[in-house]
Amino acid sequence: MAQPTITGDNIVASLKILGFVESDMQSKSENKVSLSNGEHKIIITKGWLENVEANRMYQELLPIFEAFENQVQASDDRNLHKVRDWLEARTAKIRNR
Repeated sequence: MAQPTITGDNIVASLKILGFVESDMQSKSENKVSLSNGEHKIIITKGWLENVEANRMYQELLPIFEAFENQVQASDDRNLHKVRDWLEARTAKIRNR
């Protein structure tokens, strides 16, 4: 089975479902979005995620999705589940190395 692919836009939409809001970035960038929800803060690059950026997103999203696991499970939002599936596929790939 092919590993699911997500974009920064999928991540932004997903985190907004979880209650994250856009926050002002010190250095405005057209291709980045800063989101926060209490203790969780993340900067997301819009568009396709290349290797290094995908690895960074994985590392930063994993604890967020663990913290919001109940909300993710209860939601029927497609973006949220797509990002969760992407995280699970990457985790499985790392474990199988």
